[in-house]
Amino acid sequence: MEISYIFLILFIFNLFIFKFNNLVAKKFSLYDKPDYKRKIHKEKVPLTGGIFLFLNFIFILILLKINYFDFFNIYISNKRELFAIFFLVTFLFLLGLYDDRYDISASTKLFLLTFIIFIGILIDENIIINQLVFNFYPNVINLSKLSIPLTILFILLFINALNMFDGIDMQVSGYFLILIIFLLIKFNITFLIYFIPVILFNCALNFKKKLFLGDSGTNIISILIAWVIIKNYNLNNSFTCEEIFIIMAIPGLDMFRLFCSRVLNGKNPFVADKNHLHHYFLSRFDYFPSFFLIQLMIIIPLAYYFIKSTDIITPFIMTIFIYLISIIILKNKN
Repeated sequence: MEISYIFLILFIFNLFIFKFNNLVAKKFSLYDKPDYKRKIHKEKVPLTGGIFLFLNFIFILILLKINYFDFFNIYISNKRELFAIFFLVTFLFLLGLYDDRYDISASTKLFLLTFIIFIGILIDENIIINQLVFNFYPNVINLSKLSIPLTILFILLFINALNMFDGIDMQVSGYFLILIIFLLIKFNITFLIYFIPVILFNCALNFKKKLFLGDSGTNIISILIAWVIIKNYNLNNSFTCEEIFIIMAIPGLDMFRLFCSRVLNGKNPFVADKNHLHHYFLSRFDYFPSFFLIQLMIIIPLAYYFIKSTDIITPFIMTIFIYLISIIILKNKN
């Protein structure tokens, strides 16, 4: 079956399931209610984006398994590996869904995230990062006994970074689309393109304030990105550590800055505030310029690296420079 037919099937599937958006939100009392402090939308918005992402994940797995695409065996070569990604996506989705509904504590969430990731990487050892490969350093760094704890840490950091990055409409969905396109063009990684229809539907409804991704949605997106990149890193040697940094840098740098700032100010690093990158942009610009400029911060280093693929150092430095300059300028203007 050609990709165009798969996209048509997925489009029809999403057109159908999104009709139940309000019904699902009402049934499970899944709403993001404004508090006029951090949450400035005027009315309660369904936190159902993650549910539709999860339904697409299941449907995509079924479609791919039926068609036995060649690339499918690169990522999932046996039932154990299939169960591993199903386990990770399902339980991270359920944890996020529960958090969206009941707002569990940061410590409980961190423990459960760690436990789920630990079980997932034990099921599929190809998700475990055993060595670090850098472009600037000729030798491979073997992690040995640190491989499992560092793998858990890396995935945890990215999940938390993307969760904290989810602050304005379409921000995480836009980031996901950019990565899908970049990974497809640059590294010929095709698996994630099947999530384009649901992400486009999410963007449209998110823009109209009809739904938000919620923690359940960002959890799914973050584990899918992490899983695809780690699989390619381990099995195909597709990436170096610098390339992974460029791909994940903006959400990661913002999380690192926020954690450091909160700790230095004697605050709980997991307690939300209004010092995120998007808050700084929104204090100076309207929504559209803020959204566009944040996406541009991600696109510029990726575009440069796509054009100058032999130069990894410049986009690496460029990413850090763009982020730091943006924060300094915006913070001084407040």
